[in-house]
Amino acid sequence: AALLPVGYHRLVQRAGGLAVMLPPDAPEAAEKVVARLDGLVLAGGPDVEPALYGADPAPETGPPSRER
Repeated sequence: AALLPVGYHRLVQRAGGLAVMLPPDAPEAAEKVVARLDGLVLAGGPDVEPALYGADPAPETGPPSRER
């Protein structure tokens, strides 16, 4: 089972969004869903490389993962 802490769901809703979980074992299905999203929250794990989305790293972030 894939689980997400309820806090993420509530914060997305509070910001006016709809929380949608992507299937972790079906990349082709996830690609179809991601194509329709306005934003994406990657919960847990290493930080995403800020240069991939045109940002500078924040001082409080850890080492980024280019694969993520």
